[in-house]
Amino acid sequence: MGFRPFTIGLLALLSIGAAPAKAPVETAPTGRMNLVFSERSALSYPEALAQRLGPYAFVDIAHATPTEAARNEYDVTRESFDVVVPQGYRPDVPHGLFVWVGVTEYSPEWLEVLAKHRIIFITANNTGGRMLAVKEGLALDGVHNMIQRYNIDRQRIFVSGFSAGGQLATYMLRRYPDVFSGGLLLMGGYFYASYEVAPKGRRDPTAICAEPYWHGQVEQLKKFVKIVMLKGGRVVASGAPSDVLTAENIQEVFGVEVVLDRNPASGNVRVTNIF
Repeated sequence: MGFRPFTIGLLALLSIGAAPAKAPVETAPTGRMNLVFSERSALSYPEALAQRLGPYAFVDIAHATPTEAARNEYDVTRESFDVVVPQGYRPDVPHGLFVWVGVTEYSPEWLEVLAKHRIIFITANNTGGRMLAVKEGLALDGVHNMIQRYNIDRQRIFVSGFSAGGQLATYMLRRYPDVFSGGLLLMGGYFYASYEVAPKGRRDPTAICAEPYWHGQVEQLKKFVKIVMLKGGRVVASGAPSDVLTAENIQEVFGVEVVLDRNPASGNVRVTNIF
C-alpha cells in the first residue's frame, strides 16, 4: 500500500467582521461590461502591499531593482476589468462580489448561479505573466471601485482562482481577511509551508504556516472557518473541517479511497489517498 499527498479544491468560508456598507448607488448599469477605473484602493499601493506581503514577498517590492520596481507598478486608468452584474440587480438590495484571479478563464456557466445568489462577478484583464503585486493590487482595486458603484455586501466578498490562481486566492485570504470573507480554491492553494519526509516515503505538511502569514486576529478567524464540499453543483457537506473531511464524503465527491488522521504537529485533519 502506498501513500501520496491528496489535494482537493474546496470552498472555504471565513466569516469575519466587515465595515459598514455604503449607501446604495441610485443607478448603475447591469449585464456584462468592460470597466476602467480611475481610483486605486489604498491597499494596492506598493507601500501598503509590502506591509502585508510578509518577508518572503518583500523581494519583489522592497528589495527590487529599478527595473523590477517598475514591473510592480501600474496605472489603474490603463487597466480594464471584466464585470458581470445580474440583470435583476437593484440598488436597494445588497449583492455579493466574486473576484476571479485566474490563471484560467472563468466558466460562463457560473454567471447564472452567481446571479441566482445575487453576486456580482469581476476579474482584471491582461494579468497573465505579471508580477504578484500587480495581480493582487488589481484585485483589491476591483473590490474598492465596485463598492463605490454598487451596493456590495461587505460580508459576501469572495476571491477565487484555479491552480496558481487558487494559490493567489489563499494568499489574499490570509493577507486581507478584512476584505475577503471567503474563497473558492480550485485545485490550488495551501495554508502550511514545506513538507517533511515521513516514514515509508510519505511527505506531510509541517505545522509551520506558509508565508504570507495571516493578517489580523488569527485565533478569532479560526473559530469561523467553514468548508463546503461540492459535487456537480450540489452541496454534499458543509461545516467545520473535521465534520466535512470524512472518508465517506471524499469517496462520494472524488471517487477515491482515503485514510484520515491528525497531523501530530498541527492537530489539523490530514487526508492521504490510497493507491
